[in-house]
Amino acid sequence: MATTRHIRLPDPIQRCLAGKVRATSWTISALDAGNCSHFRMLYLGSEKQKNYLAQLIFGKFYQETYHGKAWLWEIHRILKRPSSYYSMVVIEGSDWHRKLYQRSGDFYVPCWVRGEFEIPFNMKTREIQPDLGRIKRAKLKYVVTTSVDLYNDFYYKMYKPYLLMRYGKTALEIDYEKNLKRLQSGVCDLLLVIKGDRYIAGNLIKYDNDGTECFVNGVLNGDESYLRYGALAATYYFTCQYLERRGYKCVNVGGSRAFLADGLINYKKKWGLKLTGHKGGGFILKVVSLCPAVREFFLRNPFIYLDGNEFRIALFCDDARSPLAETLRKVDWYSAIEGISGWTVYRFGDGQDGQAVQVCCRFTRNGAKREGVSSERTRIASAVWRKVA
Repeated sequence: MATTRHIRLPDPIQRCLAGKVRATSWTISALDAGNCSHFRMLYLGSEKQKNYLAQLIFGKFYQETYHGKAWLWEIHRILKRPSSYYSMVVIEGSDWHRKLYQRSGDFYVPCWVRGEFEIPFNMKTREIQPDLGRIKRAKLKYVVTTSVDLYNDFYYKMYKPYLLMRYGKTALEIDYEKNLKRLQSGVCDLLLVIKGDRYIAGNLIKYDNDGTECFVNGVLNGDESYLRYGALAATYYFTCQYLERRGYKCVNVGGSRAFLADGLINYKKKWGLKLTGHKGGGFILKVVSLCPAVREFFLRNPFIYLDGNEFRIALFCDDARSPLAETLRKVDWYSAIEGISGWTVYRFGDGQDGQAVQVCCRFTRNGAKREGVSSERTRIASAVWRKVA
């Protein structure tokens, strides 16, 4: 009689494998009876990223049900439920999860896209002139230091208050001790912006074999009045001035959200942002039911997604809420982001011709190609594009 041998894998390997096939899950929906009232989302991933995406979709007020850990292969059973149950399913994961769970019609949106600025800035760029004017009028200056006392002031009086003001409960805080050690070992500098005799803003500059990175900044007490002096702009401007004197040709400016309605990526864009990669995994977006609230989410939130290994931008329009001409103007605006290989504009239809969404325009970095409205399915879940009753 044959015997079966069970081999126990080491605990670290078991935890690693379990982390790839199990995820914490929530059902999230709107609190009010407005446009999002029929938008129910299943989210599988981490709490911090769940908070970010839920707030992006539903605003500050939503309700959620915690389901505990779920096996990711259960997603196939979940998607067989009536489309009225879930409007969208989101799986947060790495490139490994993407290979396993992304299907034709899904978007993979990076949690964070990384970028850099060339040094020196093009000082004649029209978009940055207002910021340069504010810096000059406020007579802002800067100092670079490795003082532990000043680092403590920066972390607790600038960085944390600004992070809370900017991101609320979706904030992802850096490690205090880790960056203190970097500062003490000489692989990190603290740049502080000065107005009069007061430090009003600052950022950390990290050095490694890959170059340099300006990866975190803050404003005194999170006070928005300092932003009107150009305090945040000054952290980028003075950092590039300082690094130019040290012979650097570019600086990594950390991560930005891939949803383009986020103010940070738009702010960096005007300083000459060039995308260089992504980090922190991504969101696999699976649309199950194209209810009005789902349409509204896509209309309000163009985003960067990965097509193979290339960044593309997806924009959405419909004739009633967001006409094609208005959407094409957004293409012109986002075309300033280097590192994007192309753009695709999707038009929402009424479903009477069997097509809920159609591709109407595709653009590439090397030139624009405009197509007539085609029958090509979009990269949202294929089940949506069956004939709409």
